[in-house]
Amino acid sequence: MKIPRTILLLSISSLTSLKPRKTDVLPSMEVLDEEHVLVDYDPSFVIPDFAQIKAISVYTGTAKNIAVATREDFSKSVNGHLKTYQKLQQKTKLYAKLNPCEEQKFFVRIVFPGNPGYLDSLEGTFNPNTIMLNAINSSICMKSSSLMLPQQKMMKDSPLLSKCLKQLSIHLSPSRPESHLQEGLNSLDNEEDIFTISMTNNHTGYTSTIRVDKKQLTQCSTLSGSVLVVVGVVLLVVVLAGLVGIIWVIHSRSTSWVQVPQACRTNNAVNDPIEMTSDNGTKSPLIV
Repeated sequence: MKIPRTILLLSISSLTSLKPRKTDVLPSMEVLDEEHVLVDYDPSFVIPDFAQIKAISVYTGTAKNIAVATREDFSKSVNGHLKTYQKLQQKTKLYAKLNPCEEQKFFVRIVFPGNPGYLDSLEGTFNPNTIMLNAINSSICMKSSSLMLPQQKMMKDSPLLSKCLKQLSIHLSPSRPESHLQEGLNSLDNEEDIFTISMTNNHTGYTSTIRVDKKQLTQCSTLSGSVLVVVGVVLLVVVLAGLVGIIWVIHSRSTSWVQVPQACRTNNAVNDPIEMTSDNGTKSPLIV
């Protein structure tokens, strides 16, 4: 039996439309902790039917496999020092084993039935030095004529800086040697507006620099985060105390004009008339 050409073409077109294809968007990588990164591959592919996907892997530029996601969850049994395993889930970032201090080229591979059976994304780049310099530049600030460097806080907030930052230096002018940046205030009094900060990578020994204009730096906040929290709590307590006081005053005023004698609380006095004396001295009966 001969299959009509139109039906055959439609069948081929339908199968082709269900096959995954890659986009022009590069996969991205972000640091999770001192030994792991998260890889976002979702924008790098168009996957019409995710149920067809058997596995997704992350490879570095040297073809080293650092993460595998499969339909079976092997994460509790075979995770090792070379790569990580996880259960395959749609629109979920891949958890990969990697030293974040090193610059990396990487790509993501999806595996599915058919020929050739896999598809690679475009090659992305992870540059830790650029990320660290941007974090440093956004953290420093000016206090009067001094540069404030909150290095301990930066390293506490960023696992990348904590693992990879060796030292920071400042170069104020071409005629002067570099000097180390210290934690806290670094005087820039009578110095040029534009200077250079150098950062040395603890793992690779590579030094990268960034030019800074002190006129464009923000002024340091006079109140720290902990002080702001304390002030907020104190204000909240004051407001609540004020509301409680107002409610108590209103309640006490609404009940102060009626005083029931002790005698009317007995069973024999339930329907007895009781005289109530007002502020002007007049008496009126009150039935309780």
